[in-house]
Amino acid sequence: MIPAPPPVIDGVQVQGPVTARYEDLSQDGHFRPLGLPHTLGQLVWPALMQLPVSEQAREAGILPILSRMILRRGGAPHSAIRPFQGQGIGHRATVRGPDGTVDRILLLMWARFMGRRGATHETGEGGEYVVAGEVYAEHIFTRLFGEPGDRRVRELPDGVPAGSWDWTPFEAVAKPELTWEKGEEILRPFRFGLTHTDPNFHVNSLVYPRVFEEVALDCLAAAGLPFGELAVEEVEMMWRKPFFAGDSLQVRASLYKEGARLHMLGAFLDERGAERCRIRLSYAE
Repeated sequence: MIPAPPPVIDGVQVQGPVTARYEDLSQDGHFRPLGLPHTLGQLVWPALMQLPVSEQAREAGILPILSRMILRRGGAPHSAIRPFQGQGIGHRATVRGPDGTVDRILLLMWARFMGRRGATHETGEGGEYVVAGEVYAEHIFTRLFGEPGDRRVRELPDGVPAGSWDWTPFEAVAKPELTWEKGEEILRPFRFGLTHTDPNFHVNSLVYPRVFEEVALDCLAAAGLPFGELAVEEVEMMWRKPFFAGDSLQVRASLYKEGARLHMLGAFLDERGAERCRIRLSYAE
């Protein structure tokens, strides 16, 4: 579930047009969850980059690194040719320890965009407006290229954000409730290469769900489910530590049932078996 933004925003609130890429929509006119994050780049990031503190932070070697993301598709059908209208928020907040001191500083983002229902190849005005997709992203301000003991950021160039935020621990993400029925499980070896990386010198965050979706399809097939008919409605991911080019790993995928609804829970395990990324796919009912 995407958390609600705070009533007071320390950052930016923006709205404007959002464009879709043809490959962002599936054959039924729904946005694929992995086609949603680029809305942050169209709406929120450009507004944040205009803030003086953004340039000051970059000069100090401080960058917001994605640590958690939730993607949720909306109603359908839509056409990639027709424009969408979006709203976005960028908000800074602190996570504080039990003694009240700053433990880390977050950059939180929300994006929601609306589109008119209509046939997938229409260029006309279309029907009623519906939510086409939603994105929530947590970033941790980090001295990315600093020494290991100096990477945690507890103050920005313009001070410490006033607002606070409840931190979701890694262990709580994509963790099934005890009432869920566990089905098939797959463990698949994988390797990351240079093609999976980005300018932050690690595997790009959106590579993980792409890889996991492929493993999940095999898991669905092994369970005898109609994998060609099931659509991912929501994706949740959280990273404890990134992978890098040249890393060998294993991808674990487990099928769970919550009543009639299906969820695929998984993790990316390093060579020592430690979980670096957790992920959940929830399929439409």
